[in-house]
Amino acid sequence: ACLVASHVSSLERLERLAALLESAARQRPRPPALLVSWSAGAGLRCRARAVLAGASRELPLRALEQAAARSQFQHLGACLGMAEEEGSVRNGWVFFSDDDDLWHPARHDEFLRAVTAVHGQRHVVSVVATSHAVLRRRGRPRAVRPEDVDDLLSQGACTLSDPGVWMTRGEEAERAESGHPGPEYFDVALRMEQLRHFFDHSQPSIIASRFCDRHFLSRFCSPEGAGRTQWFRPEGWLYFYSRADGITRARPGAYGGGASSGIEVGPADRSLASRHPGLCNRGFGADEVAFLAAKFRSSIEEQLACSGAPRMGWIGGEEMRQVCRLAVESRDFDGCDGDLAFALSQDVGKEVCAALRLGVRGLQ
Repeated sequence: ACLVASHVSSLERLERLAALLESAARQRPRPPALLVSWSAGAGLRCRARAVLAGASRELPLRALEQAAARSQFQHLGACLGMAEEEGSVRNGWVFFSDDDDLWHPARHDEFLRAVTAVHGQRHVVSVVATSHAVLRRRGRPRAVRPEDVDDLLSQGACTLSDPGVWMTRGEEAERAESGHPGPEYFDVALRMEQLRHFFDHSQPSIIASRFCDRHFLSRFCSPEGAGRTQWFRPEGWLYFYSRADGITRARPGAYGGGASSGIEVGPADRSLASRHPGLCNRGFGADEVAFLAAKFRSSIEEQLACSGAPRMGWIGGEEMRQVCRLAVESRDFDGCDGDLAFALSQDVGKEVCAALRLGVRGLQ
């Protein structure tokens, strides 16, 4: 079964969901069971229901409508609940999809063959595809059919990722500039009982985080778990990831190209800006300082999600300071005083740890 998390926040997002479902229906020799947990913004629910109802005539699809928006992994947890009710996938495997990407026509078949090859090896809990198709950094042509992805690859506007080697976030960010990001959660197929264990032993605050996918990858694609993971090289591009170009300022409800691509400035960021007048006195406006705080928040939350801290429930003070330093060093802000920026990042870090229910040990 394939688990899909969807929040329809705009007409563009709805169009992308429809394109995804069409590509899933074109799987050969047959499509998988598709389990979709979804929510929608005001005025879009009826249209989303119609799209899903139409797709259910072409796909073995079950959709669960949520009354309010949920995080990506909260949606996937609901999908898992549906999968556990399905006798046909009990004790089986699941794989994943975003709601705004495209599948190669052989995606399901290639995952099925990879899973079948290791199903009897109980120590293997996941299989991971070594590549997927992704747009190059400075190009965002729209792809609405699998054939469009083939054209983009032939034109050089799209490339294949190389997630076969686990990288630190710094190395991954550097490689992303050249169009070769690291592994993504949709590259993974997982034994269903392992996914249940993941949800049962992860803090709700982590499941609610928009960077829970990084926490998931740290569990199932880390070097420490190499013996439990079987990598396979797909014959086709398998999956097209329509991510945004880097980090951008996002309007509430606007399409950001993925769960964690956009930076949205919130009340907490504006409050921090008012408490750091030194940065404003250096020529930065309050809005710029708030946006800087939001970028720090995104970087720090992602770093913590990738670390062992969520499993332990705490992080060391010096390690936390290093996380804040990396957040500062990874952002481009000409003319900003480094010490003042670091002080801001530390205040952001305290708020992120509180939100993730992480204790900080040894922080002065």
